[in-house]
Amino acid sequence: MSTKKEVKREFYDSGKLKNETYYKNNKEEGLKTTWYENGQKMSEAYYKNGKEEGLETKWYETGERGSETHFKNGKREGLETYWYKSGEKWLEFTSRNGKKEGLETSWYQNGQKKEEVPFKRGKIDGVLRVWYENGGEKCTKNFKDGTEHGTRIEWDENGNKIYKANFVDGHTE
Repeated sequence: MSTKKEVKREFYDSGKLKNETYYKNNKEEGLKTTWYENGQKMSEAYYKNGKEEGLETKWYETGERGSETHFKNGKREGLETYWYKSGEKWLEFTSRNGKKEGLETSWYQNGQKKEEVPFKRGKIDGVLRVWYENGGEKCTKNFKDGTEHGTRIEWDENGNKIYKANFVDGHTE
C-alpha cells in the first residue's frame, strides 16, 4: 500500500501565503499554519489522521498570542487559555472530551477577576460568581445541571444588596 503525502498552499489575491496544510492519504496530517495578509502568523495546529491533535495556537494580527487550545482526536481536551492583545489573561478553562469541565475563570483587562463559572460535563453546575471591575462582588447564582437552581444574590457597585431570590429549576419561587 502506498502512502500519498502532499502539501497544499492557499494564497491571498496579493500573492502572499494564506495557509499551508500537510496531508497524508488525503487527510490532514502534521502541521497546518495560517497567516494574516501582513505576513504575521494567525494560527498553528497539528493534525493526525484528519483530526486536530495537540496544541493549537492563535495570534492577533499584531503578533501577540491570542489563545492556546489542546485537542485530542479532534475534540478539545485539557487547558484552554485566551489573552487580551495587551498580554493579560482573559479566559481560562479545561475541557474533557470536548466539554467544559471544572472552573472557567475570566478576568478584566486590568487583571481583576471577572467571573468564575463551574462546569460539569459541559453544563454550568455549582456557584457562578461575578465581580465588578473594582473587585466588588456583583452577583452569585447557583446552578444544577445547566439550570439556575438555588439562591441568586446581586449587589450594586457600592456593595449594597439589590436583589435576592430563590430559583427552582430555572424559575423563581
